[in-house]
Amino acid sequence: MSILHPNFFQEDVLSRILQQFPVPKAEEMVNEFGVPNRKYACHDVRNIGPVYKEIDDYISGQEFANIMGELTGIRDLLYDPEYHGAGTHDNMSGQGMDPHVDFNFHRTTGYHRRLNAIIYLNDEWKEEWGGCLQVHKDPWDPANDWTKTYLPLKNRCVLFETNEYS
Repeated sequence: MSILHPNFFQEDVLSRILQQFPVPKAEEMVNEFGVPNRKYACHDVRNIGPVYKEIDDYISGQEFANIMGELTGIRDLLYDPEYHGAGTHDNMSGQGMDPHVDFNFHRTTGYHRRLNAIIYLNDEWKEEWGGCLQVHKDPWDPANDWTKTYLPLKNRCVLFETNEYS
């Protein structure tokens, strides 16, 4: 299951998000093995700036959980204040991600991670640059697998279920 929303944030909110987007810190640009890379992630979303706190206040509430549940068919969604595997991500030119299956159990709560929402904020993108998001039906079953490709266009949100093969 994946859902695409082409204009996720209102223009005034999007403008504030971009103005307050965190500046990468070279010393924090390392992968999970401590190796330097060209990706900067910020998980302390509430403290980035006022608009990020407003967004966090909204997505932590029951109204947002209910809307996401209705939209996706996934009931009883819970908010993750740790933003484990989430938050802002800034991939610099040349930084990529290998195909992978996302973790589906939270590291500290043990809760089943159910939903991913990726919202692209880049100002421009050309398809020939590569780096599109490809969502697989089931990468563990190559004979029956298929992919859906999403271009990382500004203000586009892609929602997809997190499970043992997403």
